[in-house]
Amino acid sequence: MRRTTLLRAAGFAALLASAPGSARAQTVTAQIDRYARGEHDAIVRQLEAIEDLGGYEALLEALRQEVPAWVAAVPESERPARRLAAATFALEAARAADSVDWKWVRRLKAQAEEREGADRIFWKAPPLLIEWGCALLRQHGSPTPQERTWHLAAIAVAHRAGDFEFLIGSPWDARMNPPDEISHLDHASQRFPDEPRFALAAAIAVEWRTWPAPRYGGWLRQQAEAMSRLKGLTRDEAVGAEAMLRLGALHARLLRTNDALTALAAVETMTRERYLIYLARYFKGGLLERRGYGKDAEAAYRAALDVIPQAQSATLALAALLAMQDRRVEAAALIEAQLATEPQPIDPWRQYSTADDRFWPALAARLRAEIAR
Repeated sequence: MRRTTLLRAAGFAALLASAPGSARAQTVTAQIDRYARGEHDAIVRQLEAIEDLGGYEALLEALRQEVPAWVAAVPESERPARRLAAATFALEAARAADSVDWKWVRRLKAQAEEREGADRIFWKAPPLLIEWGCALLRQHGSPTPQERTWHLAAIAVAHRAGDFEFLIGSPWDARMNPPDEISHLDHASQRFPDEPRFALAAAIAVEWRTWPAPRYGGWLRQQAEAMSRLKGLTRDEAVGAEAMLRLGALHARLLRTNDALTALAAVETMTRERYLIYLARYFKGGLLERRGYGKDAEAAYRAALDVIPQAQSATLALAALLAMQDRRVEAAALIEAQLATEPQPIDPWRQYSTADDRFWPALAARLRAEIAR
């Protein structure tokens, strides 16, 4: 590892220095061993304490250098477990780096080998940590259930970061360095072509690409593709209800109110998942309120709160609606009751923008359990 990288990697150095004393403890594989033994929370806290991009770059370099020999040092039958442990450790690091940029996209001046004004993409350590883990798991010839879980968790981390380009690449942009594209969902789908959440993740990534509209070219084509992908998934038993919800939300954003209301009403016939039903009712309330149907909007917000009482988004929306109707005492009582609730309920609206990140706790627990076997 280059000395300059080490000098920038104070956070990663602190991670290594915190390990139990021995020469081996000063390696990243020793940290993976600790993680595999069940010291999950301690390792995650140390990963979160890495202060800057340089620390995550140093961690990635250490994984590249040390893990191959560490995996090869055990019998073939034990190597899948080590690969899974190392790949999950990398995933934990990528998620811990939620304040670090995932990429830079730079517009370069004309050069002999480049077209004027073309963009070049530069990926940073967090997504490269995930791709390193992905490549490591692919070394096991046949896909395994554990690898499927890992890919689902990787999508959860990518959704937390909100990076559509990591998931599906840059199909609408002319990048001057296309070999550097990641397109993680291509890797996941090639290994598990029957996994509907990968297809839904791709549809979500395309929909993200359409927002905000003025930011990108080809917006109408991208919007049509997002709509088509979501529609194509609405009959899927596993993800159909969420696809319908997101289709309704997209209709709402495009001011297609009737289509949106139809889709949102369909959600409740397709699922019993509280997260989806709450959002369908909450979105319905917002649409009806914008159309001037105050009484119906109030009913929709209250129906959402029947699903998740004291959820912040519907409580605030309902209180604002009541205040505009000069029902200020009732509005204030709603707000006071919501603020007094302990613990505060998880609000689906806050989770909506990060999509599959809501599955992270369960997926991480499954991976940790597999590693501990």
